[in-house]
Amino acid sequence: MELAENISKALGLLFINQNEPEGNVCFANSNELRPEFKETFTSVDLMNYEFAVLHSEKYKDFISSDLVPKERKIFWELVALGKKLKENY
Repeated sequence: MELAENISKALGLLFINQNEPEGNVCFANSNELRPEFKETFTSVDLMNYEFAVLHSEKYKDFISSDLVPKERKIFWELVALGKKLKENY
C-alpha cells in the first residue's frame, strides 16, 4: 500500500482501504460526484489507476518515476481510463 500512501500525500486525498456502501446522506464516494470534488479514493480507484498506468503511454510525462501522478486531475483521468480499459479487456 505504499503507492496509496504516496498518492494520498502528493495529492491530499484520503485513501479508504475498502469501498463504503453508498448511502443517502453522504456523496463522498458516489459515482455521481465529479472527480475534481472528490477528497477520497478507494482500492478500486487505485487498481484502475495502476491498470491505466501500465497500459497507457500517453500519460507517462504526467507521472513521477515512483508512479505518483503530479495532479489530481491526471489521477482521476487515469482512474476513469483504467476502468474503461478493464471493461474492454
